[in-house]
Amino acid sequence: MTPRQRALMPAIALALIALPLSACSSEPQGSGGNAIESVQPSPTSPPVDPVVSWADGVCGAAFGIRDNVRAIGEDLAFDPVSAATAGDQIRANLDARSEAVGRAVEDLGTQIGKVPVDSTQAVALATDFEAEYAALERSIAEARTAIEAVTSAGDVITFGLNAAAAIASIRTASEATGALATTIGEATSGAQGSASDAFASSSVCVALTNGDPIPAG
Repeated sequence: MTPRQRALMPAIALALIALPLSACSSEPQGSGGNAIESVQPSPTSPPVDPVVSWADGVCGAAFGIRDNVRAIGEDLAFDPVSAATAGDQIRANLDARSEAVGRAVEDLGTQIGKVPVDSTQAVALATDFEAEYAALERSIAEARTAIEAVTSAGDVITFGLNAAAAIASIRTASEATGALATTIGEATSGAQGSASDAFASSSVCVALTNGDPIPAG
């Protein structure tokens, strides 16, 4: 071996060692081994406008009152072929419905109280809603008292008289519910602002003011 050949030996050895390393580093990403794949962040949902959420909550709670009050008329009906007496059937239905109406009234008060205080127009609307809610709350309380008189009647005659009084109270409660829906519609149709836009664009509020069934979903 010549002196020149001996001088080239270290360079050749380094080249042979580097070949496997370069071959490993040329492996495409994601094909296995220790390669780390990039992770794309999941898309985030757009923030929900608090005024829109408030409008949906108020109108949804008003629906709960309206539909339960309307259904009381159906609860006064009974199945003539049932083993239970007509009075027992009606009492059970009215007790359950009265509780549902009471919960719906409480929910409406809670939803009105959730008004976004940083929206001046929303606070003004909430004041109007509170006035209608107070009248609605009184009429519902009277209706529930009349219902209790029906369910506690001990004879057929008293039962019939109390049922007639209950129907009149329920009609008053239904009118108060309609007045609240009208207030919602009038207060939001002519004014300009984010609160009016929220109620006007809410499918729940539109259905309520139009007397339609609550939208699905």
